[in-house]
Amino acid sequence: MATTVYKQLATMQDLTPSYGKVIQRRNGVDVELDKIGLGFTVPTIADLRNTTGLFQDQVANVLGYYTPGDVGGGPPRIWKTGGAYVDNGGSVITPGGVPGPDAWIWEWSGPKNVLWYGAGTSDPTAILQAVFDMGGSIYIPEGDYNSTSMLYVRVNGTTIYGDGKGVTNLRFAGTGGIKCEGPNLQDISIHNIQIIGNYATSNTIGLQLDRVIRGASFSDIFIRGFGTDGDFSSGVFVGKGDGTLGTWSIELENITVEQCGRGFVIIESQNVTLIACVSRLNFGDSFYSRDWITGAIVGGTFENSDSTRATNSIALNMQDTRDISISGIYTENSIDEVVRLNNCRGITFSGCRLNGFTSIPVSDTHIMINLVNNTVGCIFTGSTIDSISSLNQSAIVCDSTTKFNTFSNITISVPLAYIAATIVDDRGFQNKFSSVTRFGTSQTYVGNQYVEFTPTITFQTNGDFAPTATTLNGRLKYLTDKTIFVEIVVSFTANAYATASGQLIIGGLPVTSEVFTGMIVNPLNLSFSGHDYSGSNFQDIRAINQPNTDEIKIQGITATSYTFFGVANIQPSTTHNFYITGVISIY
Repeated sequence: MATTVYKQLATMQDLTPSYGKVIQRRNGVDVELDKIGLGFTVPTIADLRNTTGLFQDQVANVLGYYTPGDVGGGPPRIWKTGGAYVDNGGSVITPGGVPGPDAWIWEWSGPKNVLWYGAGTSDPTAILQAVFDMGGSIYIPEGDYNSTSMLYVRVNGTTIYGDGKGVTNLRFAGTGGIKCEGPNLQDISIHNIQIIGNYATSNTIGLQLDRVIRGASFSDIFIRGFGTDGDFSSGVFVGKGDGTLGTWSIELENITVEQCGRGFVIIESQNVTLIACVSRLNFGDSFYSRDWITGAIVGGTFENSDSTRATNSIALNMQDTRDISISGIYTENSIDEVVRLNNCRGITFSGCRLNGFTSIPVSDTHIMINLVNNTVGCIFTGSTIDSISSLNQSAIVCDSTTKFNTFSNITISVPLAYIAATIVDDRGFQNKFSSVTRFGTSQTYVGNQYVEFTPTITFQTNGDFAPTATTLNGRLKYLTDKTIFVEIVVSFTANAYATASGQLIIGGLPVTSEVFTGMIVNPLNLSFSGHDYSGSNFQDIRAINQPNTDEIKIQGITATSYTFFGVANIQPSTTHNFYITGVISIY
């Protein structure tokens, strides 16, 4: 094989000094190589492969991996003979790249720079995987690295780090990102990198931790563009998902997931902690867990589903999960629910702000906190529920299977226009509510399931309007101990008439008469169907104080509660409907 002998140097002083003093251990003594002499330089690794050393421990400096100055040359290599060497593209370079007894090696104990192994190429997939398989400390410098397949971490004690989110970018074309795969994988650390998918392939995961145990930490990572749905695809997936409880002792800190299927998924794992993580603009749940045992979510934001493609999402969707502490989180704009606990035990929320559905259509039905399917012993305390923006939204719902859950010191902020939205719908067993307030006042929850009743309606009319009620339906519920929401639907037939005005009297409310020592209905909303009174005028409506009665008299401030302007050709038998809602404040 033809070889090239490069310029022999009297000293090493004109070697590239970027590594500081270059040290070689000889006979147990560290010696500066620039005092040894007889070193030489080569332009690239390819040139080094074509060079045979002149004697044992001769030193070669490489100016670049592919081209001089491309930062891939690595530490100085030392010529070694009499061994069994295999070229690994970095720390061991053999003549011609073939296994043999001689090699250029470096005596470097610091992190492995992937550029020193040739990762500065258009497709570094195989090189990155080879370096990952070496384990130890691995440094990925600033730059874009395009991988055509998933990369695996399978060696205990592996640490992978870059120069920061948005600086060190790992890009994956239609595959998953990085998978840390056991069994019994220990002491894994990945931080300061960005992991990017192709935004188009389903069933992909940005960072998967499968049977990773003990001492694993992941921090300062940005993940984007994995998955097109909200099911299997996710930014971070902890667990295997095959019924094996084999992943535990994981810490995820300052990780942002954006535009993935789901954000964070934890399945069949235990002792997992999230700190200051962010999940936003995903197509499914911001966070989903199943069979997660013990752990915590400390701080962080779970918000903003991608409403252009997402069809359903929940900010925190937890199923078969127990003994988790959640504190200081913020949520916003999930499509279906904000928090859903399904067959959960011992979940604690404290100091959280659960923001509502400010960008979701008000016609949709949403629940801020929804406890279902035997959820037991969960605690919500010192938290705020914000931005209920529809009468179809509910703050807290507990179904009939829930038991012994506690809500205390919860502030619910509801605009006056949506005061009739459900605050608490508790159908469970011994769920406790203490200081659940709205509008920041001292009003305390006492229970507010709907009570159905059949109201009585009296039209005290003037003019030739003679209605006859045919259908009367009503329901009410307590919003607080001093606030009742009333909803009444009335169907009636009427004669042909020209004008009518007068007063409505609503009776038959299923409450004790002494409750109504005084009351105000504000606001009162009425909606109508029927073409004959499109010009009706229901303005400035209020309730008259009716002590010791179950009636509410509704009239206008100017003594006119309704004014119908009839149409001459109205058919006498036509059925008309109107809908009355009001909030009664009792004092």
